[in-house]
Amino acid sequence: MTQNQDTMRISHYRPLCRCWLIAYFLVSSIATTALLSQSQPPPNPAAKRFAPSRSLNTYHFQTRIYTVDDGLPTNLTKDIVSDKHGFVWIATDAGLVRFDGYHFLTISEGLPSRYVKKLLPLRDGRLLAATDGGIVEIETDGETARVHVLLRASPQPSDSTIVYPKSLFEDASGTLWIAEPNAIVRVITPPLLKQTSGNPIKPRLQRYQFPAQYASNSVVRSFMFAQDAAGTMLVSGYAGYCYWYNPNRDAFSFLALKQPVGLIHDVCAMNSQRGEFLAATQKGILHIRIQAITPEQAPPTSKKSRGQFLPINVETLIIPTLPEASAIVQSKRNGMIFCGAWYNGIHHIAPQHLTEQREISPLQRINTLWESQSGVIWASSDQGMCLIAPSPIDHLANTSGRTPFLSHIATDTKGNIYGINGESLYRIDRERLSCSTLATKPQSSAELFSIVCDSTGAVWVSSLSGWLMRWQNSEMRVVSEKN
Repeated sequence: MTQNQDTMRISHYRPLCRCWLIAYFLVSSIATTALLSQSQPPPNPAAKRFAPSRSLNTYHFQTRIYTVDDGLPTNLTKDIVSDKHGFVWIATDAGLVRFDGYHFLTISEGLPSRYVKKLLPLRDGRLLAATDGGIVEIETDGETARVHVLLRASPQPSDSTIVYPKSLFEDASGTLWIAEPNAIVRVITPPLLKQTSGNPIKPRLQRYQFPAQYASNSVVRSFMFAQDAAGTMLVSGYAGYCYWYNPNRDAFSFLALKQPVGLIHDVCAMNSQRGEFLAATQKGILHIRIQAITPEQAPPTSKKSRGQFLPINVETLIIPTLPEASAIVQSKRNGMIFCGAWYNGIHHIAPQHLTEQREISPLQRINTLWESQSGVIWASSDQGMCLIAPSPIDHLANTSGRTPFLSHIATDTKGNIYGINGESLYRIDRERLSCSTLATKPQSSAELFSIVCDSTGAVWVSSLSGWLMRWQNSEMRVVSEKN
């Protein structure tokens, strides 16, 4: 395989970072907030499987939609991820796009095709992209970007090429999986590496072919991958089927669904749940539960499972409250579930009560959802891209009356949350979901009115009468008593 390496100079932008996001949404979201605890799930037969949950009305988000008017080269965004430097990368029909929080930079030179379908940040920090012309690696350090072709595509499958790749997945062992229109390819050895010498690198590929009726006719999707905490890997097929990878047979086994679900667009594993998955389907959200036995309980012939759980029974339940679901993700930071629909926007879903949903963005034709390391959700769609950031006050909800009325809040550079209510300064405990009083205003001062945190960790509070106070090192000091 001939390697193709193109290097281009790009402008230096500051990477998108957690501090920028916090500052941006803090300025736009400070408002009077009363915190209430409530939970009343709607009646639905599907609710029997799930326990009651905290009301979605106590969650708050800030959203921002980006389109061509903001600098995107096209609104047709197919995927979106963030890299180890904090840059956001967008797969589009106009090439690869990098976003630093302020500017969009389009990269098309060096790509084997400008139609970018999927992006995958690897555990070792590398970033891969699937295009109609093959798999590439993108290297960036803020100053330069290099595009390396790792694996070329061809109309016909071979032992060194792939056929129009649709998605990429890295499993828990570091193995790379590639979805073709009617096959799944595993990169065995050597791993995908850019060319470092004059000799071409030919990775060894293993192809798992599926029957013609399971093939995808979509130009964007074919197979999607998910893996749970126990190592069970589930694969959803766009044509409406599901499979699990059997490591003992080195094959994909068909999972019988109890009811037709139409097209399946996406799948994810539920956090800390062995054998439980969620799929975004044409009929709604599909909950999949795989009953399993451990290797110790398995027959002697199945002992070589390397810790994989062996499915013996599959239960499925369709939640029809969000039809035409097209993307789904569960936050690894707080367990919240987000689901995008083709015609119904982006919804926030209660993890313990999947029938309880609330729209948080009107953006339609959602393609993918991605959670950054800072907990921000990014959505790609045919109408542009969307940023969804949880508000700091989410950590205060469901405190069973222990939280006072807070008029203003502020967040410092370490993520600590502070609030005032006119009389006192509070610190919010994220873990215990409660407030503790740090200081009370002097008797001669009017009500506390505003609050801000500086880069040193100090908390500044002002009053209606013009007093300026600073809390630092567990002490509140009056800096000025004049307007």
